[in-house]
Amino acid sequence: MQDQAIPAARKPKRVRVAPNLWQNTRTGRYEDVRTYAGEGQKLTTLAARTLGEAKKEQRALAVALDRGEGVAPSRVTFGGVASSWFETFETLVMAGDRSERSLILYRQRYRSHLEPRLGSLPIQKVRAEHVARLLTDLRRTGFSSWTLKGLYSILASIFQHAQTRGMLGESPLVRLAKAERPKGRNQTEARTLSNEQVAALIENTAPLWRAFVAVAAHTGLRQSELLGLRWQDVELGEDGLIHVRGQLSRATAKTPAWIVPPKAGSLREVEISVGLVALLREHKMASAHKGETDYVFATRTGGPLEQRNACRAVQKAGTRADLNGPDVEPVGVHDLRHTAISRWIAAGLDLVAVQRLAGHKDATTTLRIYAHAWERAQRSQDIRAKMAATGFGVLAEVAL
Repeated sequence: MQDQAIPAARKPKRVRVAPNLWQNTRTGRYEDVRTYAGEGQKLTTLAARTLGEAKKEQRALAVALDRGEGVAPSRVTFGGVASSWFETFETLVMAGDRSERSLILYRQRYRSHLEPRLGSLPIQKVRAEHVARLLTDLRRTGFSSWTLKGLYSILASIFQHAQTRGMLGESPLVRLAKAERPKGRNQTEARTLSNEQVAALIENTAPLWRAFVAVAAHTGLRQSELLGLRWQDVELGEDGLIHVRGQLSRATAKTPAWIVPPKAGSLREVEISVGLVALLREHKMASAHKGETDYVFATRTGGPLEQRNACRAVQKAGTRADLNGPDVEPVGVHDLRHTAISRWIAAGLDLVAVQRLAGHKDATTTLRIYAHAWERAQRSQDIRAKMAATGFGVLAEVAL
């Protein structure tokens, strides 16, 4: 009878080298194995290359866990965290704390730019270099700093959501260099147009958009609020009034734009001048869509004008009016809102009145964005008063 060979014992995949510390016999890497509250036993591959370094890293991990800073290893992807964050955002929309338009916009930006690049990566393996490379590629594609700022805000919210759910210890955004972070244009940096510039802009606007630009510059309504206006929202009597009751959502490939509730605190009435009443009357007479539920700014078929077309129309008008140039960002619809609000402040309206007309949720928001406008108005009044006290006014009259 032929002797049978005795099979060699299999080499174990990992061997224990210290309490809770193992070494993978195939890769040579050290692995920490411990039990996480509510998560069960988890294995963490350490960065250490020597046993001494591994023990030191293990002690640091234990300290972090005691402080509540450590997180259990997780295979949840960036896309999975984003889905959870969007579900939370939907509940805020249903409660009226966030706008549906914001939810639609964030979903569009995420699906177009973030999901293809980061969606399949485990959230714990997303590094600062991944985000930096994404931002660099988008800059090269021609994305404005303002758009990049919006994407960065979504990224920050998703990483913060992962942290609050115990899936991430530190956001990779904190590792980005200051120069790598998108700057964007802050609301306080929006342009304030002079009366002459506003007149030139309206004059150079295409006929379809001329009334839209005029109303924007005089009422300070947001772009979505302007596009969502219907004739039932506008009083064209002796005391002209615009009721802001909703805003137009962004159209998607599957659904057309529709009227959604305005931002929190934006339900309001905005008084309009006699001149603007006359302009809107003429606009209504010339329109083929005059019904109460028809859009004030409508296409030839009666549908609402699109938001991206509004941006293009204003930018083109700004170029024709010589308001755009290589050293300034093109005039946008938000600049018209900023211009209107700055005028109210210069005219002497108090904080509460400006907050109401602007549709800000609270006066703190108004003051934070437009504090510089009040400071400039006050400084101008002080200078004029001092000049009058010195007799400059009398000298001017004598010269005339």
